Amino acid sequence: MRIALAIACFAALAQAQTRDTSAMKQPMDPENPTAFIILHRSDLKLADSQVTQLQNIGAQLTMRTRPIKDSLDALRPSNARPASLPTTPMTAEQRDSLFATRRANARLLGEIHDAGKSARDQAVAVLNADQQKKLQSLQDQLAFEARMSHQPLINQRGGPPGSASGAGTRPY
Repeated sequence: MRIALAIACFAALAQAQTRDTSAMKQPMDPENPTAFIILHRSDLKLADSQVTQLQNIGAQLTMRTRPIKDSLDALRPSNARPASLPTTPMTAEQRDSLFATRRANARLLGEIHDAGKSARDQAVAVLNADQQKKLQSLQDQLAFEARMSHQPLINQRGGPPGSASGAGTRPY
């Protein structure tokens, strides 16, 4: 019994100490670029002051986008269920409401995009020229590996066109 417990504890300790390389193989998330850069800090040879600056940029991004994401959640209908074709034609009021909701969604998603782009620009500005080249090299390498393994990149959908999760489907 003690031996089994000791083996289980040792396995848990070994697993906790091994580096999670699956996260290192993920491409940069456009909504949070600082996490990718911090994750690769040893490859980029970041100084502690750079890591601190990147953490501050990430925190500012989170504070800026949290209310936007809450607004997006508020736009969802309370009885959220899979969209189906209406059995009766929409009234003009329903159609106008749908268009207004879609415009609001597009505006909020644009704000999230702009915040992520701004954070990425700020994060890259923290890096020196060699680090910027290495960052681009890491991104290119991960994108190449994803293409070779036929895995969809972030913000891309997998599957054949027309399938529920495939290319050609709309994100709303």
